[in-house]
Amino acid sequence: MALGLTAFMSQVIWGSRGASDAVQGIDPISIPLIKDIPIIGGIIGVHSPLVYILIISVAVSYIILFKTPFGLRIRAVGEHPAAADTAGVNVFKTKYYCLIISGMLAGFGGAFLSLGHLNLFAWGMTGGRGFIALAAMIFGGWKPLGAFGASLLFGFSDALQMRLQTLGVLPPQIILTIPYILTIIVLAGVIGRVTPPSNYKPYVRE
Repeated sequence: MALGLTAFMSQVIWGSRGASDAVQGIDPISIPLIKDIPIIGGIIGVHSPLVYILIISVAVSYIILFKTPFGLRIRAVGEHPAAADTAGVNVFKTKYYCLIISGMLAGFGGAFLSLGHLNLFAWGMTGGRGFIALAAMIFGGWKPLGAFGASLLFGFSDALQMRLQTLGVLPPQIILTIPYILTIIVLAGVIGRVTPPSNYKPYVRE
C-alpha cells in the first residue's frame, strides 16, 4: 500500500508517478570547531541535521535498550515473550511501541534520502536499501552500535560504487551491484554464526 500510495500522491501533486520536481530540501548545518579540522571536518563537520539526529539515535537506542527498565522489557519480550507475560509485562503493548518507534526511525532514513540528499521523490528510490539495512542489523549482531558499524561499511560500498561510476573503469550495471554483492557476501559469512535475540514469531497467549 505504501509503495502504491507514494506513486499515487506523486501523480496528484506533481502530475508524474515516476519522479517529482525538485523541492526545497533540509539545509545542511555545520558544527563549530569540528568543521575546521582537516579531513575530519569535511567528513562529519557539515551535514543535514538528520544525519546528526540519526547518530544521536544510535546512542539513545543503546542506552534505552541496555540501561533502562523499558529496554529490559523490550529484550524480555523479544527473547521470551511467555516469560515476560508471566512477569506482568504487557507483551502486545510493548510490541506495538517497538513497531511504532522502528517505523519512525525508518521514516528518518526515507526523509534523509528525499530531503537531505536528493531533494526530490522518485518511485522506488530506496532501491533495496531496506534489505541492506536488515543485513546491517544481522551483521551488527542485532545491537545498535554493531548495526551502526555495519551501516558504515555498507555506506562505504555505496559511496565506492558512485565514485567508480565517475571514473568509468567498469560498466555501470556491474558497479551498481557492488553494495548488494557485499551484502550477500557478508550474510553468507555471518548467518549461522550469530544467534538472533528472538524467533520473531507472533506471540499467542495460552
